[in-house]
Amino acid sequence: MAEAALSGNAPGDALVSVRGLVKHFDVSATLLNRLLEGGEKQFVKAVDGVSFDIPRGKTFSVVGESGCGKSTVARLLAGIYTPTEGSISFQGTDIASLKTRKQMAPLRRRLQMIFQDPYASLNPRWRVRDIVAEPIRFHRLLDDDAAIERTRTRAPAVSGSASPSRARSRPSRSSWSATSRPRRSTSRCRRRSST
Repeated sequence: MAEAALSGNAPGDALVSVRGLVKHFDVSATLLNRLLEGGEKQFVKAVDGVSFDIPRGKTFSVVGESGCGKSTVARLLAGIYTPTEGSISFQGTDIASLKTRKQMAPLRRRLQMIFQDPYASLNPRWRVRDIVAEPIRFHRLLDDDAAIERTRTRAPAVSGSASPSRARSRPSRSSWSATSRPRRSTSRCRRRSST
């Protein structure tokens, strides 16, 4: 994987660099049960020895079977999980070395997960403009309410609609919500009459 991601780029050009990434989860029974039953600790090897680089300005995809560790790698990159072994470098900063929320805050402004399921990532009760404004407020990128309001009214341009009323709509009503689109049936049913 690393060779494909680095083709034509010098190693210093990598935005993200992952080396020997390992994540094992302890799935053992409780200590008391292990003592009484004489059992050993058990681990699941979710990620075992993954290395790759993501160059600046490039798209990188992790593709694999269900349960192969794709989501675990994403959570490791976002700093949600800490690696068992290996290193993750984002713009030269080792993510694994960041332990506190205060240390993670600058990273979280720049690196976030985007979920595939729109219902998991977009609150259907919120309006589009509020969803767009939330990370701006949370990360204190803008403190001026007027500036945040200008950003909120630009939400339709981000979602691909020129109508300001889109900013007041809910995600389930937006054209970019794939799950809200009605699907046309491709099969044709014919009624047969028995005569």
